[in-house]
Amino acid sequence: MITYGRFLCASVLMTTLLLLATPSPACTLFAMRSAGGQVCGQNLDWPVGTGAVFVNPRGLVRRAGSQPAEPDFGARPGYVWTARYGSLTFNMFGDGLPLGGMNEAGLAVAQSSYSLSVHPRASAIVLNEFEWMQYVLDNCATVAEATATLQSISIAPVLAKVHYLVCDRAGGAAVVEFIDGRLQTYSGPDLPVPALVNNSYASSLEYLYAHAGFGGDRHAAAGAASPDRFVRVAKSLRDTLAQASTPPATRAFAILDSVSQSDTRWSIVYDQAAAAVMFRTDFFAGTAGIELRDIDFDADSVRLLRLDGIALADQLPEFVDCTSDRNRRLLRDALAGHVKAAEMTKDQAADAERMLRTASSHKAQEEHLPARVSTGITDGSRIRLKLAGETGQLAGTVTSL
Repeated sequence: MITYGRFLCASVLMTTLLLLATPSPACTLFAMRSAGGQVCGQNLDWPVGTGAVFVNPRGLVRRAGSQPAEPDFGARPGYVWTARYGSLTFNMFGDGLPLGGMNEAGLAVAQSSYSLSVHPRASAIVLNEFEWMQYVLDNCATVAEATATLQSISIAPVLAKVHYLVCDRAGGAAVVEFIDGRLQTYSGPDLPVPALVNNSYASSLEYLYAHAGFGGDRHAAAGAASPDRFVRVAKSLRDTLAQASTPPATRAFAILDSVSQSDTRWSIVYDQAAAAVMFRTDFFAGTAGIELRDIDFDADSVRLLRLDGIALADQLPEFVDCTSDRNRRLLRDALAGHVKAAEMTKDQAADAERMLRTASSHKAQEEHLPARVSTGITDGSRIRLKLAGETGQLAGTVTSL
C-alpha cells in the first residue's frame, strides 16, 4: 500500500486561489458514440498551458487537503481513500488535481467552467473541484458509480466553479452540475447531446433547439461563444454518424478543431474502447498518446511527464517520479504563467508558493517514495509515449521509461 501526501490544499492557499480573476475559459467537452466504442473529447482553453501528464498507481492512499473557503460549509477536512484503479490524468496545479483523465476501467471525467454553479452544503466530506475528479478516477468504473459519490461528498471550489462530463467504457455518459445549490445530473434520455460548454446544460439545449436541424431556423455561428460551440458540437456529433469509415479518434479531433480558440492549450481524446489517450498541446506539433495497457499501475510512485518537456522531434522526454520538488515546480510554473498572463498578482503567487513550502504532507510523501529518482518498474513494463498517424492509431514509440 502506498501512502502519498497532498500538496496544494491549506485553507489560506485555497483563499488565495479563489482570488484569481480568471476569465471564463472556453472549454468544450463531448462524448461520441460509434460502432467501435465511445471516445470523449476535451479542449482546455485557458490563458496558461503549463501542465503534466500524471500516472497514478492503484493502491495509492490519498488524503484530501480541502477545507472550504467559507467557514460555515460544515466540512470534515483530511478525507482519506485508497485508489482501486490506476489512472492517467492531465494536471496543471499538481498531483491529485486533474483537469481531466481516464482510469484503467475506462472511466473518463473532464471539467469545464460554469461561473453560476452553486454547490450544496449537506455533506461532511468535502473535496475541491479537482480532487473530486481524482477521487472518481481512483474509485469508480461506471458513470452510475461516479455520480453516486455525490450523495456523500460535497465539492467546495478553490479556483473555479465548474461542471463535469463523465463517460464510461460501456457508452454511458452524464453531465454533472450544481444549480441553485442542488445537484443536477443528466444521463440517458435526459442527455440527448452528450456535450458540455460553459453554460448550463439546460440553457445549451434550449439554444440548440432554436437552430436548423434541431427544431428551429437559426444557423450555427462561428466564434468562441459558448452556446454557438455547443451547437457546432451537436451538429458534428450528429453528422459523424455517417463517417463510420473514419477512425473515431480522428473524428473526435476534428470536432475539437472545429471549436478550438486562440487560447486552446490542450486537446485530449480519451479512447475508452482502445484504452488509449491521445493529446495535442501548444508545446509541440503532432499528436501523441499513451496506451494504458503499457502502464504498470502497480508501480511504487506517482509519475509525471511535463507537457512542456515533450519535444517529439528533439530529445526523448521521460516520465519521472513526482517528488515534492517536481510537484512544487509544476505549481510554481503554473502560477508564474498566471502572473505573466495578468490573471493573478505576484503577491498572490508568492502566498500560494509559501503555503506549498510549509505543507506538512511533504515529509510524508518523501518517506514513501523510492530513494532513487526512477519509476521502479521493470523493463518489461514500460510507459510508451507514441505518435498518432493520420489514421488516428497510435504507432511508434516516441519515448519509453
